[in-house]
Amino acid sequence: MSKLLTEYSAIVVMITSMMGASIYFTPVAFRFVGYVYGWGVIFLISSLTSFSLYCISYSAMKMPVGQTYSSLGVCISPRFKHVLDAFVIVNSLTANVCLYRYLSDLIVVAFPMLLPIWPDPETVRKGIVVILLIPFFILSSHKNLSSLKYVSLAMIISIVYFIFLLVFYNLLFYPGRSSYEATSLANGFSFSIPIFITAMACQSNMVKVLNEMSSNSIGKIRFVSICCGIGGGLIYGSIGHLGYSLFGNRLNGDLLKVLADRDSLINIQLSHTIDRYLLSSRAAVYGCILIFVGSFPMQLNPLVTTILSVLPPGRRTDGTRIFLMTALILLCFLLALVKDLSADLVISIAGATVTNFISFFFPFAFFISVRKEYAVSTVLGALCMIACLFSSVYMLVNIAMGKNGV
Repeated sequence: MSKLLTEYSAIVVMITSMMGASIYFTPVAFRFVGYVYGWGVIFLISSLTSFSLYCISYSAMKMPVGQTYSSLGVCISPRFKHVLDAFVIVNSLTANVCLYRYLSDLIVVAFPMLLPIWPDPETVRKGIVVILLIPFFILSSHKNLSSLKYVSLAMIISIVYFIFLLVFYNLLFYPGRSSYEATSLANGFSFSIPIFITAMACQSNMVKVLNEMSSNSIGKIRFVSICCGIGGGLIYGSIGHLGYSLFGNRLNGDLLKVLADRDSLINIQLSHTIDRYLLSSRAAVYGCILIFVGSFPMQLNPLVTTILSVLPPGRRTDGTRIFLMTALILLCFLLALVKDLSADLVISIAGATVTNFISFFFPFAFFISVRKEYAVSTVLGALCMIACLFSSVYMLVNIAMGKNGV
């Protein structure tokens, strides 16, 4: 395998692997818990993300376990690896289906000129789902995440622009926001926490990134882990805070579709400024479309690698990898065609279950199994595992009772 990632490019790849549809639900997540609790949850999840990435890397360095996240399960039990394989497959597949579905919906809103061609929006959306197969196949054909580092850089530039645009809009429309309410809502945590967890989930990529780094040491993986947690937290916290401060409690969905809709209130206001052609919001939406197109192979790559690891060694060939990649893309394609698929509900359920366990339960189980000694870090890991279990039960109960709707 090519060793092409420095610690800095590894940070970029890991942060961009977080980028999914959840990122633009963070403002409404802030709406449900308020500014203070929103930043508090972001800080907690960022800290846990850094710690879990370090635990994964430490475990991988101490054991010659292979090139996948689930291969770390061998340190607990050979059979446990198969459980992890199932979790990673479900988590990655869910993320890709949600991203595919969300992206097709977004493009319909962003390009209204397509509607005169096919008056039915659902027909237009399904046509876009078909067209998206082309870039997804091209980008997913890359075997290593390191070969996508320039795509990752473009994604970072797009998201930085989006954050600066939100700052500009907050300053531009500040007088008009005086009537907006900014209060937390009842049962807000059961809605917001799964979004934040899903948004910052990148743990399943860490072992693969570690294997592609040109060199690694405890110091370097600690640096990468901390920077990933801080970087992801600042990105999601900034977008959540700025988006909520801009729209207040009027926001009842994801931020990006509001900016993509040319008839939305903010775009109507913007059309009466120097930006009468809405160039700033269009650039943000088009840049975010680029982010999602680039995110798809980032999510698919560990999924293909995980399934390959389940197969006998003699069948782990490039031909098999291409076959699996094609089959998985087509599966996502078919699920994205489903008309009534609710991306936000899928994100909530996945965040409360498989994503929560992959992010904040299994990494600490690996770490405790590898260290096998009583220390502050292992005690913290055990406490995190207990907290993960309780949080999953809490979120699932609220989802089942219908208390997590916008």
